[in-house]
Order: sequence, then C-alpha cells, then structure tokens
Amino acid sequence: MSKRAKKTKSKRHNNTYGSATSKFKRELHAARDFLYGLSSARKLLELHEIPVVVKEMGANPIYKSLFAVHTFPKRLSDYGFKRRIGKITPECEMMWTASVLS
Repeated sequence: MSKRAKKTKSKRHNNTYGSATSKFKRELHAARDFLYGLSSARKLLELHEIPVVVKEMGANPIYKSLFAVHTFPKRLSDYGFKRRIGKITPECEMMWTASVLS
C-alpha cells in the first residue's frame, strides 16, 4: 500500500479567506455599484479592522480613488452634491476618515 500525501490548505488561502479585507472586497463587488457597495462594506468592519483594510486596499489605484474621490474644493460652488455613503458609528467614521487621510 502506498502512503497518500496529506491534503493541506494553501497558506495563501488561509491568510485571505475570511479576513477583513476579503470580506470588504466581496461586499464591495457584490453591490450594484461601488458607492453602494462601499456603504454596505464599511458597516461590516470592526473598529480595529478599518486601518488594515484602508491600507491594503488603498494601495490599489481603483480602490484609492473610491476612498478619496476628489481633493477638497477651494470654493463652495466647486462642491458637487453627489450621493453620500451610508452612515456608520461615530467612532468608526473617525477611524475611517483618519485611515483614509493617513
């Protein structure tokens, strides 16, 4: 009888499956558009997960422009009235803003 090699899960799969970043990405891409997905994906994150997700996803230009679309307008007339992302707790909102700005 020959010995069978034990099946092992790949290390890459173990590190990413179920991580905060992968959950965030799945929720983001499952929505009808990225802005709606961003609103629902932010609600899934715990306070301590926010900086990690923003740092990892902010390295990709697609997500970076989603987090910080435009620079701050110089005049009020330059401020576009567009859809806003959904509200989260004040603590999470402050952490999100600080993570995006850093």
